[in-house]
Amino acid sequence: STVVSDGKPVTVPIFSLEFPGKNHMLSLTGGYLPTGGTDQKFFAGSGIYFPNGGKLGYMARVIYASESIETFGSYIQQGFGPTAGLMWCEKSYRIHLTVGIQYFDRLNQDRRVEPTINLGVRLNILTF
Repeated sequence: STVVSDGKPVTVPIFSLEFPGKNHMLSLTGGYLPTGGTDQKFFAGSGIYFPNGGKLGYMARVIYASESIETFGSYIQQGFGPTAGLMWCEKSYRIHLTVGIQYFDRLNQDRRVEPTINLGVRLNILTF
């Protein structure tokens, strides 16, 4: 889920691909939720560094999130931008919290930079 000031939260189920290393991880995340009148989309690319191979890591990510209306090419809100924060990794779950900015565009009229908070919780049910 991503929440921005003065805007609706964008919350979608996601799929992630992770590429782990000894003390780092790269992750690509994408999600889509058709809701009838509005469709919500979320995409992110993340890099995580775990000092000394620990469970707490530093995370940097670039996010794109939108909630679109039925008219093709129009958006209630869409935004993209960088965030940074922390990730806690256990074998069965991951939690991250990042803060940053997103450049938001509402109906192609109100373009501005806004603060954003991104929270993610992932349970490892299936791992390949």
